[in-house]
Amino acid sequence: QDAILNLSLLAAKPKAGVPKERGNQQWNVEAAADRAICRLASKLNSAESTSASFLVLKRVPSTPQLYAVLAAVCIRERKHTALRYLVELGISLTDSADDEGRIPAHVASLEGNDEALSILAVAEPNGFDVPEQGGSLRTPLHFAALEGHEHCLNLLVEHGADLGAVDANFQLPIHIAMRAGQFQAVQVLLEM
Repeated sequence: QDAILNLSLLAAKPKAGVPKERGNQQWNVEAAADRAICRLASKLNSAESTSASFLVLKRVPSTPQLYAVLAAVCIRERKHTALRYLVELGISLTDSADDEGRIPAHVASLEGNDEALSILAVAEPNGFDVPEQGGSLRTPLHFAALEGHEHCLNLLVEHGADLGAVDANFQLPIHIAMRAGQFQAVQVLLEM
């Protein structure tokens, strides 16, 4: 309940004395969302957890960007039960990008969180070829290659990720892996 209350306070209430620039305001929203979802995710993963807590989120005034932040925190904190509840709300997480233009599948690929990718694959089967909107145009496959997360590479390709997707610099995921020195990832990509 406390976490839900904090989420409702996120409706663009900038900190006193902080300019209303997009960057600072986004940081305040993201920091508050991080604190709120961590508390909520802890409750959801505890013995007394119920999906009723997440049903309250439907009544919280939110934006796709807030849902992206909430999902990203669930992924980073490995709160898979909470991520499942968020997905069960029917929120399209391929339409929800954070301030860097990353959707939850990008975050899961960067974090090497293959369980989160599996959850997202069931919810959004075509969400693995969505490019980052922040300028690099990298897909989740690019990010998994960059970090050398071989399990994520396999999972992404199994669910239809495009090995031929190019980023803003016309680099394939295998190019990204080679430049990052992720030679195991290069080997995995060559075998696909």
